[in-house]
Amino acid sequence: MKLSTGVLAAGLVLALSAGVQAEKLEMRLSPASAGQEGFAVTTKARENGMLRFTVTRDLSKAHWTGRDALLEVRGETGPVVTCRLKPERNPAKTAETYWFDLAKDRVPGSLLTVEEVQTAGAREDGEKLLGGGTFYVIPLAEFVGR
Repeated sequence: MKLSTGVLAAGLVLALSAGVQAEKLEMRLSPASAGQEGFAVTTKARENGMLRFTVTRDLSKAHWTGRDALLEVRGETGPVVTCRLKPERNPAKTAETYWFDLAKDRVPGSLLTVEEVQTAGAREDGEKLLGGGTFYVIPLAEFVGR
């Protein structure tokens, strides 16, 4: 019995994809979807003219234990600066909060990305793996005044 190359290729693709257990997703959060995903984003005008952003993550809604956040501040011509943010965890260990101040003219186009990824042994301090994860992209301008 002869099998066609197409049938063999399809079988190989199915066999290889059956072993894939995790994938990386990118989710763009909006004011309407943030709460559903376990995020609360607030802004407050500061006396010095800056805006204070506070982003709280409800850890009961998190799927992965490895967590990082990257703030990308952009100007008219592109990126101005990127920096990693370390969260503050509440005493009950049910939520993490990221906060930062940003000049109002730097808000348009600036993003906060909270990365949640699979770790070795599903430990928060475990090595980050190539497995599953979700990257939550928060366009900051959409949350001003909410």
